[in-house]
Amino acid sequence: MARQDLFDEAVRMVAAGTAIGSIAKALGKDPRTLQRWLRTGHPPWHYRQSRGSILAPYRAYLERRFEEGCRNAALLWRELRGQGFPGRPSLVRVWVGRWTKANPVRAFNERSAASAGKAPSIDALSRMLTCDLATLPDRSHRLCERLLEIVPDLAASTTAARRLIRVLQHESTEPLQDVLDAMKGTHLNRLAQGLQRDVAAVQAALETPWTTSPVEGQINRLKLIKRAMYGRAGLKLLRQRVLETV
Repeated sequence: MARQDLFDEAVRMVAAGTAIGSIAKALGKDPRTLQRWLRTGHPPWHYRQSRGSILAPYRAYLERRFEEGCRNAALLWRELRGQGFPGRPSLVRVWVGRWTKANPVRAFNERSAASAGKAPSIDALSRMLTCDLATLPDRSHRLCERLLEIVPDLAASTTAARRLIRVLQHESTEPLQDVLDAMKGTHLNRLAQGLQRDVAAVQAALETPWTTSPVEGQINRLKLIKRAMYGRAGLKLLRQRVLETV
């Protein structure tokens, strides 16, 4: 039975003197719902006329910019704002997401093309620049050469980085202080300052055979045993387990 028919029947039964509880039971509705309907004089109207989107006047412009390859919602919002758009950036962001989903084939092709020509990460680029360029694949080799051509200061940074790597890997006997001095005039200046504060410790690590690795390993093993007992064991049991696992 439609909502309006239920309301009309409830009105008829109330006029006949039927209790609201009996009406609700007969019509299969909650008594409070029927009381609310009777107070307002009509059943609820859930169908509202659409007011349209404030993006409607700018939709043609958005579709054209989308076809041109612009997917930056923030940039599109700024462009619309210059044309008098009063809405928030989230409206444009939602529109871009829906428009992309409405064109799955085109979105897939664009993602595939982007993946094929995706630039390497900063870490990958750093590794490429600090290794021997002759050992790189042709594509990576050309990329590094082009970067060094565009950013001349990058060449001095990569040269200093290679010198530091050779010193740390004991492939060079060059004094560490000379390498740090060369780094201070490059993009590695902050790294050089950090190493300079502990230059004595770094130099000692390079010259002596001692290392803290065994100590760190024992500490890690002790923490593992403690976690295995959920932190509830006393010192006596912990000591016994440590001795038994030696």
